Amino acid sequence: MNIEQNIIRIISDKIGVDITKKNRSRDYVLGRAMYYDIAYSKLNLGSLEHVGSLVGLDHASVIHSMRKVFPHIKIYYKPYYIKYLSVLNTIGIHHDDSKILSIDDRYNDLIIKYNNLSKDYDQILSMVEFDKSNSELNELVQSIIKLPHDKISKLKVRVDAIIHML
Repeated sequence: MNIEQNIIRIISDKIGVDITKKNRSRDYVLGRAMYYDIAYSKLNLGSLEHVGSLVGLDHASVIHSMRKVFPHIKIYYKPYYIKYLSVLNTIGIHHDDSKILSIDDRYNDLIIKYNNLSKDYDQILSMVEFDKSNSELNELVQSIIKLPHDKISKLKVRVDAIIHML
């Protein structure tokens, strides 16, 4: 699966429809507009004709969508804009990036981020192992480590409330 097909799959999954199908309903139109912006404007993956052909449309449809449909997503379709930002995050593009980065630059950026996260992780592990004499603290840390990632924000709010009560 090439990068264009992967982006189509990610957007289709986020929107909940197959954007390659010919359909003019909102989900399809906005999903394709997101795809055009990412594939053509953000990643520069080919000509307008090439980008459009992967979803079964011509270059004129791509131009129309990029000029007339995509700008309205942020203003009028907030839930779709949030999905768009989620897609950008999934493929490693920051929405505030104003310049188009080459694949090599993005790869090097990901390597740097990975190395930074790895250092942070090693630092956290060293802190956890530092106080082995405190079994209650170790049990608490182990419980936090087992917590699903999507529940961490709720835990933080609740721990902050408990600390405030103490």
